[in-house]
Amino acid sequence: MLTLLDEANIKYESIALNMLAGEHKSPEFLKINPKGNVPTVIINGKVYLESAATLRLLAQVLPTLKNT
Repeated sequence: MLTLLDEANIKYESIALNMLAGEHKSPEFLKINPKGNVPTVIINGKVYLESAATLRLLAQVLPTLKNT
């Protein structure tokens, strides 16, 4: 997913979670994604939990991808 954003020249913030330490099951992360799944993407305040659906959405809404 980050590769897609990089290809589209989109600025983003990436937050690394230590899954071995259980950070994806922390109360803070579970407030964002109750399933505790990664990747989790937030676009304009809306949380996207399914990576395949998120990739399709990004491909549709990022006009800079259409020329690559």
